[in-house]
Amino acid sequence: MALTDWLQVIIAFFTVVIAICAVYISYKSFKMSKSTLAEQQEHDQLSVRPILTFGSFSFWDHTSLYLGNNGMGPAIIKSITVYYDNNVQIKEPKEPWPPKNLLSLDVPNIAYEINDYPADSAIIVGNTADLISCNMTDRTNTDQIDEMNSVAKELNKIKKVVAEYTDIYGKKTWTASTEYFFPKYSWPYYDTPNKKP
Repeated sequence: MALTDWLQVIIAFFTVVIAICAVYISYKSFKMSKSTLAEQQEHDQLSVRPILTFGSFSFWDHTSLYLGNNGMGPAIIKSITVYYDNNVQIKEPKEPWPPKNLLSLDVPNIAYEINDYPADSAIIVGNTADLISCNMTDRTNTDQIDEMNSVAKELNKIKKVVAEYTDIYGKKTWTASTEYFFPKYSWPYYDTPNKKP
C-alpha cells in the first residue's frame, strides 16, 4: 500500500470519528436544551402557584368563613366540598358548597350571605372570597342574636370544608382544607343581653 493510500485511510478514519463526535455533541446539547426547557417550565409554573387558605373571622356583630389566596398567581376553583361530623344525622356525609342546611335557614333579621363559587371561578392574589358572611346591625336585638346562633349551630355541624384548585396552567390540582380549625374551632354563640341564667 502506498503512502497516499494510508493517508486516505487515516483521513477517512478521523472523518468518521469527527462525525461520531458531532452526533454525540448534538445529542448532548439536545438533552441539555430539553432539560433546560423543562426547568424553565417548572419555574414558570411555580412563579404563578396559588396558595389558598381558609380563614374565619368572628367579631361582636360579624361572623364569616372565607378563602384567601396567599400565593403568586390566581387560584382557579375546581370544587368546594363540605364534610359533616360523623355524629350529625345526615344522609350524605359530604355535599358541594353551599350546604343545603345553611341555604334553608330562615334568618330575615341579619345580613346573611352565602356565596357559591362554581368550577373555574378565580380568586386573584392577595384577595379573599367570603363563603359565608353574617352581620348583625343591633347587638342587643334578641331576634338577631337567635338567628346568629342558628347559623353557628349549623356551621358547628361541619367537620371540614375542602377546596380543590389549580393554577392558570391547569396541570396540577391542590387542596386547601379547614381541617386545622374544624371541628376544634367552634363557631361563636352570642349571649342574649340581660338574659337571666
